[in-house]
Order: sequence, then structure tokens, then C-alpha cells
Amino acid sequence: MLSREVFARNLRDLMARDRMNQVDLARALGVTKAAANYWYNGRSIPQVTIVQKMADLFCCSTDDLLKERTSDILLSTSEDRLLGIFRSLSPEGQKYLLQQAHIASQMFAKKNSPAEDEYIG
Repeated sequence: MLSREVFARNLRDLMARDRMNQVDLARALGVTKAAANYWYNGRSIPQVTIVQKMADLFCCSTDDLLKERTSDILLSTSEDRLLGIFRSLSPEGQKYLLQQAHIASQMFAKKNSPAEDEYIG
């Protein structure tokens, strides 16, 4: 049985991760603000087609929206893939990848990116 509370908590976590508000969610999915508010507050769970659109929007699986998590860390599909690559590398490879990631973050930084002094190389 699906839990509205679990879905709402997962949705709120994903929205926070992606810095998205309810209006942004409604626009991205082509639904009303009221519908987004109902899902956000655990009053209802959307139809399966909307859940799939949400999973695509957040780059996650439908399970990431519908099921209880065993971890507080919620990674996007891309983040999970990158972590898998990182873990498969030797210590030297990991160091090199971190250096390259630091360079890329300087070249392609988004607003609200980590500060320069947060880099550990």
C-alpha cells in the first residue's frame, strides 16, 4: 500500500535538492498549483503517469518517490552514476577525477555552487 506521507516526504526532499518550489513543480508537470500542493502536503498521490513525469523531472526512479528510503541521502541518477565511477577508480584515479571536477566546477559553476575554499584536493 502506498503511503501519502512517504510520497510527500520524498517529493519535498527532491524539490529541496533541486531548489524547486510548488509553483515550479506545477509548471514543469503541467498541473495546477493546488494539485502540487496536495502532493507536497501528503493529501493525495498523483496518477502513475504524473509520478513517471516526476521521476523524469528529478532524474530518479519512481521508487525514489514512492518507497520509504533507508538513507537520508537522495542522489539523482547522474550523481549515483558518478559515485559508482568514482568508487571504481584507484586512489590515484580518484584524486585525478576530483582535480578535474574542481576545474569543471570553476568553468561551469551554477549559482549557489560551493565556495572555492570548500574544495579539498
